[in-house]
Amino acid sequence: MKNYQFAAWFVTLYLLVFTILTQAQNTPVNLLIIMFLLAPFFVIWMVVMVLKYAVYKGKELAEDEIL
Repeated sequence: MKNYQFAAWFVTLYLLVFTILTQAQNTPVNLLIIMFLLAPFFVIWMVVMVLKYAVYKGKELAEDEIL
């Protein structure tokens, strides 16, 4: 799957749902624990997708240029 935008949207929505569920009164603790443990893997997956497939459209640095 080369669609890095899907990865970014999926992880954003996943973390938003997780945040909302942590504030809900009747959310099972087991569900929150599983979601909490899976979150780092989703974030790492998103970072890999963006670094691997996103295209940088900005100005390139010259040899002697520093950020």
